[in-house]
Amino acid sequence: MKCIIFSICLLVTALAWASPKNLIEEISEKLDSISTPPSEQLCEPSENKYSLAQKCGLALCGVPQDSPSGFLLPFSYEQYTTAEAMAEFDEIKPQIKDALEYSKKSTQALLAEAKSRIAQQEFQLTPKSDEEFDRLAYDIYAQNYYFDYDDNKSLPPLKRIKVVHLDSDKRTEKYQKGLDAYIEGEKQKMIAMPQYGMWNGLYTEEESQNLCEKKLAAIKLSAQNTPPEKLGSDFKEKILELERVYYAKTESVDLENGWGDLYHEIFYLDRDLVFRQTGDYPAYFYPCHKEECKEGVTEFISNYDFPSLISKVENGLDKLDQEIIKCQSQFAQLNLKKFQIDNIQKRTDNVKLRYYKKVMSKFSSESSKNFKKYVDEELEYAYAEAKSQTQEKKDFLDSINNDLEEFKNNRLELDDYKERLKQTSSLELVPHLLYYDDDGSINAFADNPIRSCRSYIASVLNDYFSDKNQIENNKKDYLFVSLFSSLNPSMGNQIIAHEMSHALSSQIFKNKMSEESSNKYVAFRACVSGYVNDAPPPPIERIEESFSYPDDTLYTEEDMADQLSYIFSDDKQCGDCSIMTPSYDGLSYLDNSLLAAEDDPHSSSLLRVIREALVKKMEMPDSCQRLMELYKDKFEFTPCDF
Repeated sequence: MKCIIFSICLLVTALAWASPKNLIEEISEKLDSISTPPSEQLCEPSENKYSLAQKCGLALCGVPQDSPSGFLLPFSYEQYTTAEAMAEFDEIKPQIKDALEYSKKSTQALLAEAKSRIAQQEFQLTPKSDEEFDRLAYDIYAQNYYFDYDDNKSLPPLKRIKVVHLDSDKRTEKYQKGLDAYIEGEKQKMIAMPQYGMWNGLYTEEESQNLCEKKLAAIKLSAQNTPPEKLGSDFKEKILELERVYYAKTESVDLENGWGDLYHEIFYLDRDLVFRQTGDYPAYFYPCHKEECKEGVTEFISNYDFPSLISKVENGLDKLDQEIIKCQSQFAQLNLKKFQIDNIQKRTDNVKLRYYKKVMSKFSSESSKNFKKYVDEELEYAYAEAKSQTQEKKDFLDSINNDLEEFKNNRLELDDYKERLKQTSSLELVPHLLYYDDDGSINAFADNPIRSCRSYIASVLNDYFSDKNQIENNKKDYLFVSLFSSLNPSMGNQIIAHEMSHALSSQIFKNKMSEESSNKYVAFRACVSGYVNDAPPPPIERIEESFSYPDDTLYTEEDMADQLSYIFSDDKQCGDCSIMTPSYDGLSYLDNSLLAAEDDPHSSSLLRVIREALVKKMEMPDSCQRLMELYKDKFEFTPCDF
């Protein structure tokens, strides 16, 4: 039996010549023969979730380049921005491409060196020193948590540090113990080396100033009691120099990172003093000093499948053009066209009237009147303005040019780089390999030269509702209508209705509706909460702010707003197709799962499209029906009845 290896990107490129009429059918036929995502192998001919998802998305939404899309890609630039603006980006595109080409070749050299050592069984990966463990621990553990800080400054500093754990299904017991030990070590490091706490907002301005003052005074006293022959003639001048910086700082002369930078200089002056006194530097604080941390690191490294990682990254090295498109997309977002606000204001008035008729008619007349009064008097609508020639655009171009200049200055000849790699220990290569993202994209390169361009496609669809308490000095609740919703009436009206549904949720939560209406809403909402089996609960911060009902899950608020927006719309097309992520050529979709992204309160784009089709009683394609069958244990697909 032959194993199939195929790339959907290559597929849609090969079909680019096809007529629009037959394009979807031809893509679907080819998808029948694809059983796995790109770059993976399958030795079974049966259809799987990935290929069904691709076919289902195309069947419900059509080819992206023929439909309105909320994403900015070459096929949609003309609708949302100007050719003149995009020509400005074209001027720096050759330099970006050159920098990425170098990054690609240098990465290939790194992978070749690692592969060579693995083949010769020279890839020895046993850390020996605290420094080596510490360097690896950061790459292994840092992605699983972050620190937040309590604003109650009456607490001791250690108690102000709050740990926010990020979920992971890849942890062993030893890994978890190692992570816990590393987190404790990082907390202790902020106390032992206060500059880190200052940089991260752990200390108040007054506390930071006192720490700097006390440390300087201690160094000065220690220096006075040190024999001149050990101290040297230049050390007192260093103290005086730092004192001048300190006193300037107290008069609000800012350093780049404030007190943290100043304490960092003081910290290394202290180390220098100890060296002059004893001939040895004091021990540096390494967070991974406990045995549990070291055991977790050792287990992770010894079990890590580096050959598979290398193979995955090699398969991702053909994404050069996509990286440039992502960068160009973000530039396009800063050059949006202007539009007639009068027209969208009139349309918004019609959306309100339709919302009262289609959604609020489900509630009592009293509640409907109360909500209408709220919308008319307390909810402010705002509309997108063009961003061309703004400071944001200038900053974006400046940051890219700065990245290019830094890359130019730091660039090595490839032969020199390869020679350096040969002199590097295998253990030192590991952090570079671990730095790659899960998809092995070029933006994950440790030496990525264009940091200004992020690894995503920019969007022109960014409507949102905000409670007045969430925006400082805001006197009204706020509903923002994006350029996409302004220029695409059918889909845009449904998106505005989605945001109005968040406003309705807020009003009911605040007991602004009748008891009868509230009970009816909560019952429907509880049914919507049951759409996802074993859904995670809403995060604590959302419970404290708003939108928390007894049966809520992480997805309930957004799923509820979706359901009401589908009831609002009579269009027999899926408005949520606008949030489906198109491929870079606009011929297919990148969404290939019904599972939501981790910690995202929105259901996946494809799942939202399927639910919309179900609520609107549209004909469900066979591929979608088979996909729902595969996911029936995870999701409930029968729409709730309002």
